[in-house]
Amino acid sequence: MSATEKFITDYEENRDDIEKWMSVKCEQKYRRFADLLKKNGIETTWINITDLYRYDKRLLFNAFRYISFEEEYLRARAVRSSEDPENEYEKLQGKSLSGLIIELSSLGLIDSSEKKILDSVRKLRNAVSHNKILLEQKGVKSCFAALYRALPADYKGRFAEEIEKCRYGLEVSETFAIDVGHA
Repeated sequence: MSATEKFITDYEENRDDIEKWMSVKCEQKYRRFADLLKKNGIETTWINITDLYRYDKRLLFNAFRYISFEEEYLRARAVRSSEDPENEYEKLQGKSLSGLIIELSSLGLIDSSEKKILDSVRKLRNAVSHNKILLEQKGVKSCFAALYRALPADYKGRFAEEIEKCRYGLEVSETFAIDVGHA
């Protein structure tokens, strides 16, 4: 019995599909999803593993879109408050999210509670940027909730909908569900 057969309980029934995906993707990454399922008492069937993998990827793509927007929004806040918007815009283009948070804080545009929220967004951003398995990240649910809170009011509803849609068509346990709509 191969190592792959040991961590996928219905390997034989899905051999062709498994071998196809293992040849183009990393077996170790699939094992990490299987481990997440096992830790939560969920059977490590091929569909459970691949649905969790797909869910994580959908979360990653959506988080990327909204974090990118949030960074642009933070730059705009700083530029709008500046007496020299053109120079401020140029200065902020090279700043990381951490740098933006520091800049906004020094300008008095964010308070300590918003800084804490943005620090959680930064943590999520780093996981997304490094293509980490989001569902493995400590505090990921609170990081998504922080992103929801950081977004302008007219973006929150759409973000919550898109995060909820990440589960559509997939069998994903409530254990892993990210629900920002009630953040």
